Amino acid sequence: MSGRLEIRRFVNLGSAAHAVALPSDGRLAAVGSEHGVTVLDATGRELLVYPPADWHMPVRRIIGSAGFDQLYVAAREGMVIRLALERSEEALSYKAQTIYEAKDIHTISLSAQSQLLAVGHLGPGLAVLRTDGEVLWRRHPDEGNATEARLWSVALDAGGEYLYVGSATSGTNRLAALEPRSASVCAYQYVEGMITRVTVLPNTHAVAVTVNTPSSRRLVVYTAALDDVIWERSFDVPVTALTADAEQPLLFAGVGYGGEIAAIDAHTGRTLASGVVLKSTINELAVAQAHTLVAACQNGQVAFVDYISQEFHL
Repeated sequence: MSGRLEIRRFVNLGSAAHAVALPSDGRLAAVGSEHGVTVLDATGRELLVYPPADWHMPVRRIIGSAGFDQLYVAAREGMVIRLALERSEEALSYKAQTIYEAKDIHTISLSAQSQLLAVGHLGPGLAVLRTDGEVLWRRHPDEGNATEARLWSVALDAGGEYLYVGSATSGTNRLAALEPRSASVCAYQYVEGMITRVTVLPNTHAVAVTVNTPSSRRLVVYTAALDDVIWERSFDVPVTALTADAEQPLLFAGVGYGGEIAAIDAHTGRTLASGVVLKSTINELAVAQAHTLVAACQNGQVAFVDYISQEFHL
């Protein structure tokens, strides 16, 4: 499944881009920046901007529903907003609703099948809510039941069976699989180093995490039950972004502050393609159909990149 990466185009948003989400067909890209949310088509044409141009709303994370008719936006101001998208022939319109509020939102994750949304906080907090905003449970200082760790990354699997959470405080951190509706702990590991990314691998029944210490940067893939390491790789520079394809066993990583993209075999950890450098830190990556990549970069550029498989077929 080795291949090559090719840059198709750049779009300049004018402010740092922090988040990106794609529908399953890859024909749109929703990008979160210092200004807000911009939805682009595959040619880079702007279809929607939220909020209006006279109001800036820095975005931390953005996730699309299975049909991409709903966007869930984690804003730095301290809220999760649901944008209901309505399509016409040439444009998109939206209806916005705030479904969760907290001043320290760090990451969010969506399980479209189970209609659950998980929230990881910068502080000692985690939460799971339904996509209509009903909170199922919340661990947070405001509730008097804060978690011991903080800086939580979260990842729900597609069916909503497990919620994976990883913390990024100094020293030893927690990696755990929770039952998302009850918060009961199904499995856990203590990890030396800061867990900065958690990504579920749909096709390998595994979970990938990035771990940073003062002396090492690692990408580690665990079994779904967190009882074994499938493979592990070390890097000389941080992995700044990580995403997994929904259909094929492929991982794509943003590597280093210069913005290199690496395509990785999710089964083995082998590099399948690299060498494309975007010349800016990649804050987030998204992939659709195993070949359409979009990168949100610190310099405000949105890069559309193709992964072209060179797998041999008779």
